[in-house]
Amino acid sequence: MTVREPASYTLADMADASIGAATLAELAGARDDLWPAISQHPNCYPALAEWIAQQSEPAPAPKAAAMSSEAWAAQFQGNNGREATMSEYQNALATGEIIQEAQPAEGAVAQIANAARTAQRGGWQMWAPFAIPVLAFMGFISLFLPAASASASIFGNRISQKVSFFGEDAEGVGVMLLVFMLAVLALGVTSIVKNVQWAKLAAAIAGIVVGLVSLIVTISLMANMGDSSSNFGAFSVNTSVGSGTVMLSIVSILLVVASLITVLPKKAAAQHPVQ
Repeated sequence: MTVREPASYTLADMADASIGAATLAELAGARDDLWPAISQHPNCYPALAEWIAQQSEPAPAPKAAAMSSEAWAAQFQGNNGREATMSEYQNALATGEIIQEAQPAEGAVAQIANAARTAQRGGWQMWAPFAIPVLAFMGFISLFLPAASASASIFGNRISQKVSFFGEDAEGVGVMLLVFMLAVLALGVTSIVKNVQWAKLAAAIAGIVVGLVSLIVTISLMANMGDSSSNFGAFSVNTSVGSGTVMLSIVSILLVVASLITVLPKKAAAQHPVQ
């Protein structure tokens, strides 16, 4: 009896119910293109069908090579348009996407010092976006405090009056600053919620513009008002800058500083071997 070579079998031959289990096993080992037909053949025994199913399973996708934390953070921001959260970083660390470099014991002190310096360099830029809406809210509050105060004394009778940012003499400056501060507050909150670069940039630019405008207004008010006293015999006049102007001037300076820190480019920390 002539034994057929496995290469001579075709898909049509697999319709022959007389092909034995041994021949099917031999074919399965040599002809992976016939595995579906072999599995459906009436003489295919369970062990052979299970073996074919195991061999037919797709190979697992190759795992991405681990990278440094700086490279991973840059790749994440490029792919997602935002910075990674702490939970996303910890998940990447747990799944092996980020290299966990073992540090020698003698370098522990140096590593702690390097970590402290890195935190100090990145701390301002980390918290500056959160400071923008907080400072805008403080600026909003300062507009409802007295901008200045004036008092007059006539024959021992004293009259005092507080000047508001929304008074008639302010000529709408208070309303303008109020709208500006609310706009910065809204943009600042949006930048925190969205956590995307364009929102942070918009909030920072608005903070710089509004901070400078507010600072100019307060400096002008201080120059025109100041703390002065005039005596005309029994008649005296005293003027002083109000708490709202002082608070607004401080908030304006801090708002400009926080906004500038937000838009400054971040310096990547250089990697140096531990000495």
